[in-house]
Amino acid sequence: MKALTLASLKMTHIVLQKKSFTELENVVLPCLEVAADLIHGEKDAVKNVTQIPLSDTTIIRRSVMLADDLKEQLVKKLRLAASFGIQLHEITYIGGEAQLIVYCRFPDLKEKTTVEHYLYCIQLGLETTAHNIFQKLYDFIIEEGIDWSRCKSVTTDGAKVMVGAIKGVVKKIQAVSPNCIKINCVIHREALVAKYLNKQSISQQGKGGDIFTSIGKINAFKLKVKKWKSNVEKRYFPDMNY
Repeated sequence: MKALTLASLKMTHIVLQKKSFTELENVVLPCLEVAADLIHGEKDAVKNVTQIPLSDTTIIRRSVMLADDLKEQLVKKLRLAASFGIQLHEITYIGGEAQLIVYCRFPDLKEKTTVEHYLYCIQLGLETTAHNIFQKLYDFIIEEGIDWSRCKSVTTDGAKVMVGAIKGVVKKIQAVSPNCIKINCVIHREALVAKYLNKQSISQQGKGGDIFTSIGKINAFKLKVKKWKSNVEKRYFPDMNY
């Protein structure tokens, strides 16, 4: 029985790789029956394989158990870390429901290196105010026994709800962890820059243009770049989509 349960757990771990909960029972189990029959040629071998608990309800239960265990292992390491950083990423689905995905980065004492992990996904619902986002994040950190004062950095995409000068999520985090610094996501800025460049390139194409219009657009773009450069030197990162 122990071997059957262990097999069920290990196979559930495979299902977690974005497979359907019915995959094991409907696809994998029949394959195992064929293999057991052809390789061992014994009825007992086939019977033992069919006794592995692989129903969809069992797999769902096992998945939740494994997820909780993995989270607890991660949280234990995070509690022991002298410092850690978090990255916040808000996602809104078609129905308007929002979720906040939280990643963490910290020195792992056991691994003796800095590691990065997916930490948690917080349901925000339809209310995505800075207060609501921070409160749900704050509650999770407190409930898991993690020391807020050890949060030394927070990375966001630069949205106003995150980096608002007075009531943004980052400001609220810095209120409970004064030594926490704000970091703007480089990849997000890179994507925005590529989008600026694409607009500039497209504006130079098509019929009806002339040298004077093109030069004017290029000069205007040069002024924007100069302004952005000045903002970076001053460590001022507003929404530069203009």
